[in-house]
Amino acid sequence: MKTSLRSRRVRRIAGVLAAGTTALALAACSTGSGDAAGASKLVVTYMDSGTYNVAAEKFAPAFEKSHDAEVAVEAFPFATLGQQNATDLITGTGGFDVMSTSAWDVEIYNHLQPLTSQIDKWKNRDQYIPELLNDGPSPYASGDQVGLTYASDAYGVFVNTDYLPADTTFADWDDLVSIATGLKDTLPSGVVPISFAFGAADQIPSIFQGAYDSYYVTKDGQWGLDDEPATKAMQTVGDIAALGTPNAASLSIDEANENFLAGKAAMLIVWPSFVRGALNDESRSTLGDHWAQVPFPGPGTPALSTWSLSISKLSKNQDLAWSWIDEFLTPEHSTEWMFTYGIGSPFASTYSDAELLKKHANDLPVQAGNLAKALPLPLTLKSFDPFNRPMSEFVSGSGTAADAVAAIEQGWSGLKVPEALISTAEANGFVEK
Repeated sequence: MKTSLRSRRVRRIAGVLAAGTTALALAACSTGSGDAAGASKLVVTYMDSGTYNVAAEKFAPAFEKSHDAEVAVEAFPFATLGQQNATDLITGTGGFDVMSTSAWDVEIYNHLQPLTSQIDKWKNRDQYIPELLNDGPSPYASGDQVGLTYASDAYGVFVNTDYLPADTTFADWDDLVSIATGLKDTLPSGVVPISFAFGAADQIPSIFQGAYDSYYVTKDGQWGLDDEPATKAMQTVGDIAALGTPNAASLSIDEANENFLAGKAAMLIVWPSFVRGALNDESRSTLGDHWAQVPFPGPGTPALSTWSLSISKLSKNQDLAWSWIDEFLTPEHSTEWMFTYGIGSPFASTYSDAELLKKHANDLPVQAGNLAKALPLPLTLKSFDPFNRPMSEFVSGSGTAADAVAAIEQGWSGLKVPEALISTAEANGFVEK
């Protein structure tokens, strides 16, 4: 889960919820647009990551000037952002107008304002990656789109072109494992075939998702896995761990990235936005231009991370809230912020820009292709932990691949799948036929 990692970087207001929902409601009322005199005020929420919130804070003064409005950017770590949004909506506080929402917030989608009519007429729609407007990549409730993605990333595979061609294409994950295994005897001492952050347990499902092509929701509306292909995908996870460093099971994201940046790994599997900046920085990478992103193999799909902007149904500033989304989310901003802050652009025009392609031909076309087929898993935060923990234990040497699959299904038993998530899972082919 990408977003949970980013929360490790910020702790500015991580204890907000500890004060309880009463304090939250009071704080929201004190800053929000719920009072009659606040028609020109707008309160927007973003993840406090040093990226998303910074972009919003830099954009706010120009928006305030052009709309004669007052904007408050409320930034929360990932661990509390969804809970802050949910509490504001469920308690009827109405303190937030525009909310940053993710796939993990499905249980509050019905409290968000439908935006289908605005998005259908949106001036930048023709430059957007069309697949990102679908149910799943975008939040939907009762058939209506209730958010517009402003940040997107698809899990990626990078190769050191001293060891693998820039145009490498893996037929599937079996092929990737086979090729990586073949490299073991040819790589210089100290260089491993694959670097991956197995020590960050919430990253491991991204490999599983790529290798697994079946359901996550059963016919009767419960979370579950197709045992045989799930066990095969789990074994792939173990095979990749065996192709890393001796301490592969404990590698952090920064450590896994550093292996690749230092030329100590032939491949790196990671969120591109976590390493793109360093790869293009001579002071941080030893590779120069000897690297390329290659297509993410199937038969499953790349993991998708998105942040969308949604409007609370409680907002008294609906038109101003849409103006914020409309003016914040432009091709120009998204392209600039992708290379300034690492915020993945959702616009196809970013990835086809002639000048950018001259500098980033080894990255942007593949990233666009991965984004077009990437999907978020039909899981909630409660169901994600019992999904990734058995994978981490398996990589660390506990039990077999089949044991890990059984442990996931045991951990999911008794957890309710939200109705809105079932329709999204159906739209993306994740429900048992």
